[in-house]
Amino acid sequence: MKIFRPVLGILVWLCFSVIIGQEIPKKLTIYSVGDGLSQSSVQSITQDIYGFIWISTGNGLNCFDGKNITSYFPPFDSKSSYKANRIRKVVCDDIGNLWVGSDDGLFFFNRITNKLEDPFPEIKNSMKGFCIPLFVTEDTLQALLANCCIMSINIRNHHFRASNLGSNVFKVIQTGNANETWCAFWPSNQAPARPLARVTPPVTVPPLT
Repeated sequence: MKIFRPVLGILVWLCFSVIIGQEIPKKLTIYSVGDGLSQSSVQSITQDIYGFIWISTGNGLNCFDGKNITSYFPPFDSKSSYKANRIRKVVCDDIGNLWVGSDDGLFFFNRITNKLEDPFPEIKNSMKGFCIPLFVTEDTLQALLANCCIMSINIRNHHFRASNLGSNVFKVIQTGNANETWCAFWPSNQAPARPLARVTPPVTVPPLT
């Protein structure tokens, strides 16, 4: 029997090691329209500096406070509300402001009125179509627009500059590094090649003279 004691000891140690090495199963909770989501097609998810989860959907912006889900929609416009309600992405800046990109331009979430508003009405026509906010610094916002250009906007004076990518962007990916975004695009209407473009955070946009 002494011959088997070392073997038994090894088996017990191995079993104990396997049990210790296993991860404790995480709880999975499913949220759907029945739980308050305004639509089941989720485009992106962002957490703000206060801990709230902001969910971009195909029909409205949703906020999850850990218990309840509240839905928000852009100002009603009979001609383009269905596009504006299609939220692409939300970016939260360092002071808690929320910048919301949709299929009909950019919106700003006003925490005082709890409403989505047009932050730059005087340049709205330059931002028609889908808009994906990429970065926000202290006074500059950078966004990808439908006409395949990167627009940098001075948040304080609303001056802007645009850089045309000259291509049809079909995918935008932000890595775990908040300082970079990659855009995949077709160089022309013929589609075999799919080059990449790396977008870095904006520099301050100076006043235009």
